[in-house]
Amino acid sequence: MALLLEDSANLAIAAVVVLMLLLSKQRKQDSLLLLLGLSIALGFEYLMVQLNFLGFKSNPYPIWFVLLWSALLLTVNTSMQFLTRLPWYLSVVVCAMFAPASYWAGARFEVITIAQPLC
Repeated sequence: MALLLEDSANLAIAAVVVLMLLLSKQRKQDSLLLLLGLSIALGFEYLMVQLNFLGFKSNPYPIWFVLLWSALLLTVNTSMQFLTRLPWYLSVVVCAMFAPASYWAGARFEVITIAQPLC
């Protein structure tokens, strides 16, 4: 939805994030994860934009991207709970393998630009 509708999806994505929080069985833990995780994720994304590794149509990044990160973080204690059961280094490997695919998809939908190698 975010990649197809971009800013037009903000209200729908925000509704999904609120619903995820309301239905959470560990609302306090999810809220803390959202607050801390979003700060870390958006700080990293901001750095990547400032270093020109990533680019968005709006600077530094659009609202739908913030909401998308929020929804992703709220899946950590539910559908991605298997990652919390792995040793930390295996979780890092799994994320390092699959996270780039989401950026590649964003680039294919032309909602994000990724720096091209010089050679």
